[in-house]
Amino acid sequence: AFSGNYLFAGTAYSSLMRSSDNGNNWTKLEGGLKGSSCELVYVSPNNYIFAQTDSGLYRSTNSGNNWQLLMSSFVSFNAIVNNQNGVLFGAGSYPSFGVLKSTNSGLNWEMTSTSFSASVYSLCITSNGILFAGTAGGGVYRSNNDGASWIQCQPS
Repeated sequence: AFSGNYLFAGTAYSSLMRSSDNGNNWTKLEGGLKGSSCELVYVSPNNYIFAQTDSGLYRSTNSGNNWQLLMSSFVSFNAIVNNQNGVLFGAGSYPSFGVLKSTNSGLNWEMTSTSFSASVYSLCITSNGILFAGTAGGGVYRSNNDGASWIQCQPS
């Protein structure tokens, strides 16, 4: 992920790394960030950085210098997308699965629907706000109303 003058990369054994020189040198980020692996790095439109580690979902508002734990490992985020209004959507997997939604820059998350029968591994959103969720063995789902309801558009 890229934010400002920094490049961020999640790793399997060193958690989250940051480079300020186009990837020539890397620094392991700490500042409250815990976990030995980082599976997801996402930069929101307001340049908040989200990192999913094996300890939970974290957010930084200062280019990765400090981190705030948003959710413990109760939900593992596989993807995060945002709509044009800045609402965030997260693809959740084991042990809780579905699509989560945040209307306050990731501070709080709520499940959008209970219609998923499998972990959600990918999300995308079209320019007109239609959400698509790809699942692990449950097919592809679509929402036309910011996740309030989902329709299975491609069975498994």
